[in-house]
Amino acid sequence: MVDLSQLNAEQYDAVTQINGPVMIIAGAGTGKTRVITYRMTHMLNHGIDGSRIVALTFTNKAAKEMKERLHELVGKRSKGIFIGTFHSYCLRILREFPDLIGLDARFSLAGTSDQVDLIRKAIEEKGWQGLYRPEDLLTRISSAKNALLLPHEITDAFTDKDPAVLSVIYDLYERQLKLNRVIDFDDCIFKAALLLKHNPEVREKLQQRWTHFLVDEFQDTNFAQLYVLEYLASTHKNICVVGDDDQSIYSWRGAMVETLDRFEETFTGTRLIKLEQNYRCSNVILNAANKVIRNNTGRKNKTLWSASKNEDPITLASHVDDVAEAKWIALRIFGQLGKGRKPKEVGILYRANAQSRTLEMALRENKISYKIYGGSSFFERKEVKDFLCYFRLSVNPNDRLAFWRVINTPSRGIGLKTLEKIEAKAKETNLSPFEVLSQELVPLDQKVAASARHFTDVLKSIQSAPLSDGAEL
Repeated sequence: MVDLSQLNAEQYDAVTQINGPVMIIAGAGTGKTRVITYRMTHMLNHGIDGSRIVALTFTNKAAKEMKERLHELVGKRSKGIFIGTFHSYCLRILREFPDLIGLDARFSLAGTSDQVDLIRKAIEEKGWQGLYRPEDLLTRISSAKNALLLPHEITDAFTDKDPAVLSVIYDLYERQLKLNRVIDFDDCIFKAALLLKHNPEVREKLQQRWTHFLVDEFQDTNFAQLYVLEYLASTHKNICVVGDDDQSIYSWRGAMVETLDRFEETFTGTRLIKLEQNYRCSNVILNAANKVIRNNTGRKNKTLWSASKNEDPITLASHVDDVAEAKWIALRIFGQLGKGRKPKEVGILYRANAQSRTLEMALRENKISYKIYGGSSFFERKEVKDFLCYFRLSVNPNDRLAFWRVINTPSRGIGLKTLEKIEAKAKETNLSPFEVLSQELVPLDQKVAASARHFTDVLKSIQSAPLSDGAEL
């Protein structure tokens, strides 16, 4: 059982209003995660079956934290609740009804580099090399999918920059995805929204399966995500969204802070609850933040405050260059450490990774130890991408993108001419390149044939290996 007496009045309302549409505007540091986990606990304690509850977040990290916090409160009763990202949730729906949206049952996900390669091939097919950057077109196609637009729906109203070109490349890109039996990251939500839109029987089935929805970081939702929610929660209307329009940072990927207003229009009678008491900062920090935030337009007014005692005022310092700035920062930290401040209590935030060099040099000069957080993504490392492509190919032998990436990783001496023969035979027989190779339909010299057999044996051993619990997207 949770002790609701620990909550302030607004938190209590947010936790206990479990039926009907609710919007919680949660300022930074106002105990949002506690409210969300207590709310799910309150649902379970009031007879709502966990299998009928969906809690959506925007990152795997946030989902993991939510699961752990909820498990601490209710133990095994949390097992039935779906807690995950929008993409993992929509991917689950697509896995259940692939045929209704034109997908192969064993479809896989294309990585970013795969997507860029497909766009580049589409550009080359039209003879437009040098005129358009694949990365730019991919970004615009992503925006179109977030707006639920198909290739033929790209018009001047969506973009004033070569809409006809974008429409053509988008269409060729979609054909390549289908040929390889893969979808891209945006398709998880895009195709789920289209599936729900055009299949009322699926919509009704899922509406009866899940009756209570909770969405975190709602200010970062885009048009497609909002439609998925509207399709699934429109019957029971037991949906709670938690967000803060002042913390919206993903407009570049299609997020619209206007979704807060759209939600209230769609779900009439929405209960609005504001969490304004901050448990993280002093009023010195909050007063400064409030003065900056109030300049935002179209926001839902709120004023963050704290019961904590005030601390030293904020210092604003200006320097002639980055070196002088870094030295000043290092000396300030050196002085704080000399007064007994623990190193783990000190942090430096900088806008770009390139700025770390001067800061690191200044810290080293003062013999101040430090740790850099962040850096390149684990999954963007070459060896990790190669490793994952082996698994993609073992699940989906038709995944040409994965095949071409790993056929010579590590090097197997299979040359370009041999690869061209494999591709030609694949087109001739309507088989995948992997199937052509494994069935030995292309003659190879003895050494290359041995390497090819070893490659196919590796893939077959992966296919026959027992599966452990799958990782979430």
